[in-house]
Amino acid sequence: MLRNGDGEFKRRYSRTRYWYFLRYSIQDDRVRDPALVESLGAAVRDRLERAGQVYLHGEYSYRSKMYGDPSDSRYTLMPGYSLLNTSLGVRDDRWDFSVWVRNLTNEHYLQNVTVQAGNSGLVLGTPGDPRAAGVTLRATF
Repeated sequence: MLRNGDGEFKRRYSRTRYWYFLRYSIQDDRVRDPALVESLGAAVRDRLERAGQVYLHGEYSYRSKMYGDPSDSRYTLMPGYSLLNTSLGVRDDRWDFSVWVRNLTNEHYLQNVTVQAGNSGLVLGTPGDPRAAGVTLRATF
């Protein structure tokens, strides 16, 4: 399939087990970091018959559930989520044109959750970015 092309594959993995702070032990899901973070990326490039190359790039990332606040409140528990990003492009020595999509599956997720100070009972959250698509044109001088 790839006559004169090449590709690459990258994987990152992180797992939190225990976190110690001021002589207290907070275990797995009570930490303000997810217990599991995984990221996979792949890119494929192939030369065009004329000058330049075509490329396809994809990224997958996963975060397991986590608490947004170090309290035991069930209202600050953020569910795990997966994101998929992709791009397809053509480039040569001077130009680079690509079409891209972020959050391809339009996953609904929270970036952070926090409890308002002062015992008001208010819990605030920031939603993650919805699906976004676009084009990019770059020129090198």
